[in-house]
Amino acid sequence: MRDKEVKLLKMAINFYHELFYKQKKEELSPQWEALAKWDIEQLEIKKFKIGYCPETDEFVKHYAEILNTYPAITETLCNLGFLKKENNNIKDALRGHFLFPCYDEKGELLNLAVYHQKTGWKLLYPYDPLGIFGLWQVSYELTDYGLAFLLPDIISFFAFKKLLYPTGVNPCLACLKGINAPLWEKLESLGVGQVLVIGQEVPKELNTYMEVLVFPDKGNSLANLKATLPHLANQRFRRLIEVGLEVMKIKE
Repeated sequence: MRDKEVKLLKMAINFYHELFYKQKKEELSPQWEALAKWDIEQLEIKKFKIGYCPETDEFVKHYAEILNTYPAITETLCNLGFLKKENNNIKDALRGHFLFPCYDEKGELLNLAVYHQKTGWKLLYPYDPLGIFGLWQVSYELTDYGLAFLLPDIISFFAFKKLLYPTGVNPCLACLKGINAPLWEKLESLGVGQVLVIGQEVPKELNTYMEVLVFPDKGNSLANLKATLPHLANQRFRRLIEVGLEVMKIKE
């Protein structure tokens, strides 16, 4: 069942991403501007396959023949939260939502985080034990540099990414289900030796050989990043960050 669900999730994610990406200068330009305020630009939208579901039931219109011919597909997409039944009609259930797909280090889909201005964030697929965003895109950095910044949400993820941009490295993950044992196992398998947790609690029962440092959320990403610098085990990376901040002339 999971393979069928994931296949349909991929179909919907790809549809909403392509729809959003191709309409940058058309009716969805306000949504592009909204993401830009979160430091999410065109390259990030493409790299992270971010999508948007407009208010016009585009998915239902595009796949009308399939949905009418195969009721089981319609039912599965309704159960997943992509579609909904309304007055004997099928509608796009994610109207007004941004879509942020979550992949593992091999590019296999794990989950989908969705955001609506009025209702906030939620994860769509309940059977994903990790609940992390960004792993596929940053797995090489985690392995090469042996460290990971664990951030509490996707907005913080992209804010950190912007600060680290001059280094060319982004060993960050957004932990959408908090810190848990499957996450520790995943980081250990990637060769991570130091974990810097920002604005989240680490359960005491979790055991790991990794060095785990916990930092309170100072209210902005620059202050959070600077708080970690004296503790970075990789001194070369620390210096790269400091030089990058100087180049961008970013100050508190």
